[in-house]
Amino acid sequence: LAVGTIFHQDIQRHYLYVLSHAKDNALQSSMLFMMAFLFAALTSSFPLSVICVLAGVFFGLIKGFMLTGLGIVVAGVLAFAISRYFFRQACLKLARRLINVDKLEHHIRREGWRYAILIRLAPVAPFGLTSYCLGATSIRPRHYALSTLASFPFLLACVYVGTIGDFI
Repeated sequence: LAVGTIFHQDIQRHYLYVLSHAKDNALQSSMLFMMAFLFAALTSSFPLSVICVLAGVFFGLIKGFMLTGLGIVVAGVLAFAISRYFFRQACLKLARRLINVDKLEHHIRREGWRYAILIRLAPVAPFGLTSYCLGATSIRPRHYALSTLASFPFLLACVYVGTIGDFI
């Protein structure tokens, strides 16, 4: 807070420069944003909620939501595929030491879409982490893909916050 108070003028100047650059170079800005979004989503290195707010600030509600929606779907599919086809067996082997995997797999096959939707509606864990974990289960790819769409209300809310927040 003290740094923000001391450097308010500099921060505001840089913010306005980046904002004008994003508007003047829309395609380049969109591509750069998408790369940053995918990196953050796949590595869980930065909160996606903050990135979605920034999408609202720099791109507005419609374009910001379209970029984050596309990003969340692409990141979700990539994380699911990586986990399902490269790490599933190793995860199952590790999990068998701790829990009854067969019972869990039975529940996931029957009701996995419900668990996945609940995870997506209440984003209590990073998107990438939950995507990798869901990919390691026996959830059907179609159910996983549909549950990823359950992230959209949260994305929209975050992007909207960015559009109303002329706070810098």
